[in-house]
Amino acid sequence: SDVCSSDLGLGGGGGAATNGTGGSGGNGIVILSVPNADYPGNSYVTNGTVSYSGDNTIITWTSSGSYIG
Repeated sequence: SDVCSSDLGLGGGGGAATNGTGGSGGNGIVILSVPNADYPGNSYVTNGTVSYSGDNTIITWTSSGSYIG
C-alpha cells in the first residue's frame, strides 16, 4: 500500500519595517491527485477532503493528515 502524510508547516513570514518585527507565516495546503485507476476502493484518508475531477481522485488537506492506499 502507498502511504502519504501531510505535515503542514507555516508559510513565510511578513517583512519587517525598520526596527520592527515581521509577521508570522500563514497555514499551508497539500493537494494530492491520484488517477482513478490507481485509487483503491479501500483507501483511508484522515483529516482530508476527497473529491473527483474527470479521471482523477483529488485529496486535499488544510491540516495534518494521512492517506493510505
